[in-house]
Amino acid sequence: MGRNWDAKINVGDVLVGKYGYEADIAEFYKVVKRTPKQVVLVELEQHRDYDGLMDWVAVPCGNVAGKPIRRKVKKAWRGDGEYVSISDYESAYVWDGKPESCYNYH
Repeated sequence: MGRNWDAKINVGDVLVGKYGYEADIAEFYKVVKRTPKQVVLVELEQHRDYDGLMDWVAVPCGNVAGKPIRRKVKKAWRGDGEYVSISDYESAYVWDGKPESCYNYH
């Protein structure tokens, strides 16, 4: 998985969030503003290369896909890094730059 457990979140960073039960879906976000306790993110569109019907690798392509969202910065439970909770089921960490493997069996 493309999480950098030791990275601090900075303006310009791309974050990756993954979620799913019988799926593993990646979403990408760019940090556009940072305060000591919060970040403002925009979701990024992604490019997917499919390997069959249900498996793909994803990378962000840079285009903004949504409105800015504000999230609280939290200390990672592993390593010295930081993360943000996007929702109850998705957390985002600084992306390591490698394509994200994804699947959806539904």
